[in-house]
Amino acid sequence: MDAIDRALSMLGLSIGQAPTRDQWGEFLSLIAYEYHHSDTARFETLFNASPIPTIEQDYSAVVDRFAELRAAGITDIGAHVAGNDALLREFVGTIRNVAVNPAAVAIIGLTEEHVEGYIDPVIVNDEAVGSWIDQLETVWHGRTFSEFEYIGATLHGAPFDARRTMAVPVGPFGPDYRRVVITIE
Repeated sequence: MDAIDRALSMLGLSIGQAPTRDQWGEFLSLIAYEYHHSDTARFETLFNASPIPTIEQDYSAVVDRFAELRAAGITDIGAHVAGNDALLREFVGTIRNVAVNPAAVAIIGLTEEHVEGYIDPVIVNDEAVGSWIDQLETVWHGRTFSEFEYIGATLHGAPFDARRTMAVPVGPFGPDYRRVVITIE
């Protein structure tokens, strides 16, 4: 109820007062703004406080590239990139980190320059190739969830056992690969 009271107050209205058409439009805009930002703030708080390494990534460039490959007759992305480290690294380099929580920074050993922006393909170690191919296959097939166990490596090359979970939100037009959430256990 606080959001409604705040919106009414900002417009100089009260519960018993009928708003004009313009005031009603402003009122609805204020309520929508309030709820959107409270959800955003709640997500950011949970994301940053989580002890589980979590990364939000944008795969839209991968999706665009996949459309080109399909048009060229490619039918199996896993077979297409398997054994071709240069191509796999090229794909990984088109994935953009949108947000990285402190737990992910710590486990992977990221520096400020790696936290946001495109992934540095140097993190594709031999033991993690299967995980990266699984991520590409998840997008290729329009899936919204995958898990994969592998041996990860920090930016400095120190190995660690990991299970990666990839969750893709679904919007009104299907999977939204601009907001993929990756967790690493």
